[in-house]
Amino acid sequence: EELIIFQKRSITLYHFSNGTFDLYEREWLEDMLQVTIQYQPILTELPPHSWFLVQRPHIAACEALFLSLEKQNIPFHVLHLSDEFGMDSISFYGLSMCKTVIRNYPRALPRIPHLFVLPLGYHYRATDNKPWEERNLMWSFHGTDWFDRSKQLDPLLSVEPHSCRFQPDWNHSTMTPKEEYLSILGNSKFCPIQGDREHSSPV
Repeated sequence: EELIIFQKRSITLYHFSNGTFDLYEREWLEDMLQVTIQYQPILTELPPHSWFLVQRPHIAACEALFLSLEKQNIPFHVLHLSDEFGMDSISFYGLSMCKTVIRNYPRALPRIPHLFVLPLGYHYRATDNKPWEERNLMWSFHGTDWFDRSKQLDPLLSVEPHSCRFQPDWNHSTMTPKEEYLSILGNSKFCPIQGDREHSSPV
């Protein structure tokens, strides 16, 4: 049961989201798990061993669904991607029918045999990186200005040359376009990451 996801070439991920849907981390997850991820809205009839996406703001709906599956003795698996603040309800982790949980944020929890932490990875896959000696930028950072990032990076601004750009909100319209961003990353010797315990994530 622990290895079931690794024995498939594709999985269907059921979700509560409305409208057009895609995982921000899809390329990374497919690369790490070596599967193709397909999406499907929650259905009335769900096959045993279905995979479910758990993300805010649908935590309560997921919990209600999982309790129903528990009562029906239907095994299920969870991809939990939204617990960066360590405050999502995780009561369903302990259900006997919950056979796998993959999450991407560490959290102080008792040992749970079926829980795996797969840290956040890239949104865009790098395609062509220059050798170290050919990279012209000492460092680069393009991302959202939250959790005091601009203040934390202020001491690095004197290190030249660099490329630093902040956007006001996550996934904002002013974010650096994909090809430009990958080019900048591939031309940088260093890329700072946010390293505090509560909000640690690659950027």
